[in-house]
Amino acid sequence: MPGTLIFLDNTEAIFDRSDADDRDELMSRILEIQENDDVHFGLHSDRPYFNLKRHHDLCKMTGPIVCERGNAVYDAAGNLLYEDSRMSDKFNLLLARFIAESRKLDPNLGYLIHETEAGVRLLLNAQADMGELRFFVVNNKRRYSFVLYAVNRSGEQPPRLDPELMERGAKIARRLFKQIFTEEPDERISRDNSYCLLHVQRSHKANANDELFRNFKPEKIFVVGDTLRDYLNDRRIIQLSVVTAP
Repeated sequence: MPGTLIFLDNTEAIFDRSDADDRDELMSRILEIQENDDVHFGLHSDRPYFNLKRHHDLCKMTGPIVCERGNAVYDAAGNLLYEDSRMSDKFNLLLARFIAESRKLDPNLGYLIHETEAGVRLLLNAQADMGELRFFVVNNKRRYSFVLYAVNRSGEQPPRLDPELMERGAKIARRLFKQIFTEEPDERISRDNSYCLLHVQRSHKANANDELFRNFKPEKIFVVGDTLRDYLNDRRIIQLSVVTAP
């Protein structure tokens, strides 16, 4: 695939916060550019592959997908070209051990093993009685990271995110992470304490760069995102930062 690769790295702003007209215009422009030039669009994100693949197909992109902070590379057809399988095995173990350990907090806790953002929306909006009153939401589609949300459906208040339960779960996840990986996690907690995301320290979006050049042999790689920090040490990557509306 010689030519130019253009990666979109601000998937939250593009697909979650933009309106339908903006998304339609983006899709039209991607198709127009790909048809007329030797240019291929792809996605480069901290999100898991199956979340990105849906957007990739919707926009009819012809370039690769780099997911979960550079820890896996897929071609446009969905073939896995690169991953650290040892890391994915350890995160699978972390997920299994977290469910077993966190049950000790409350035997009545519920678990939703689902794409986390969609799972949280389901619990917050579901009107039916789902039995359990408090839930952990974990994502088994993430293979190289661990994310945790908590939702409270108890009492007379509407269903809501549960920062207190999330922090108790995050404490368990941190402890298990250190046991399994023998290192401190690279941890991100949302500002409203609604979710916790754990990576290994060596995870970085730039880790996929060598694989991209080896597999696709592009003349140029552009990454369009909302920061200029991710690729400062690799002069092969041309990074563009854009301001996105809230």
